[in-house]
Parts: sequence; structure tokens; C-alpha cells
Amino acid sequence: MKLFKIAGLICLTCLPAIFMSPVSGMSHSLNISGNPRVLILSGLQKQVLQQLNIFNPVQSEVYDRDIMTLIYDGHNFKIVENLTAPQFVSSSLREYEVFKPQLNEEEFSLLLIGKDGGLKQKWVTPVSFNDIANIIDQMPMRQREML
Repeated sequence: MKLFKIAGLICLTCLPAIFMSPVSGMSHSLNISGNPRVLILSGLQKQVLQQLNIFNPVQSEVYDRDIMTLIYDGHNFKIVENLTAPQFVSSSLREYEVFKPQLNEEEFSLLLIGKDGGLKQKWVTPVSFNDIANIIDQMPMRQREML
């Protein structure tokens, strides 16, 4: 099987709403309430595409939960702009380098990183957005946001 490639993602999805962009070197604020929750996808192209197709119809829910969606291609992180809350599109990704050992471009992985920068959940198969939302919605910071 072919390894995941960003160029292949754009060609094969035929989803014009997905745009990949390199990110700036700016760092996040120290105020964790201003940080995003992060979903990092990595692995074989077929499963990454499947997961993105699951996320696309729930774009507003992604935005509502302050999520930044990233793809790791084995070397670099890229932001999936249409699945990232607008305020995080130009965020720095340096702090997510620590999660590289959890990712393997030959096997699917989906990581959920909390606003505190901690790993909250790892999946090895594509998952529904409802499953992710249920975990996020139980987090104390999210509970406060929903008030």
C-alpha cells in the first residue's frame, strides 16, 4: 500500500473545500482557554480520507469545539483549513512535535489533544465525530464553555 501523501489527498478527495497550508512560527498564548483542541491524523491515505469525509459534514461542530485539524505525513504537520476553527488557521505546530512518536505514516492514527496540550485519546481506526464530540463535551473546560 502507498504511504499517505498530501498531494494525493488533494487529488483523490475531489473535495475542493480541503486546503492544506504550511503554518507560521507564531506560538500559542499561555492562556490555555485560547488554545485549540487538536485532532491529528496520520497513516494510510485511504483511512485518512475516510476520516476527513466523516468530519466534513460537521464543520460547524468542529468550529464550535475550537478544534484544529492536522495531518501528519511522516515529516510535517499540515493544517486542514476547512476543518480548523478560523482563529487557529495560522497557529504554530511546534508544540505538537512531541506527538510524532505516537504517529506512524504506515498505520492510521487519530489523536485528540486537549487545550492543555495533553493527549486525551488515540484511535487506530476512523471514528465518528459524535464519539470525538462526546469525549470533548465531557472535558471540564468544554463544560465551562457550554455554560
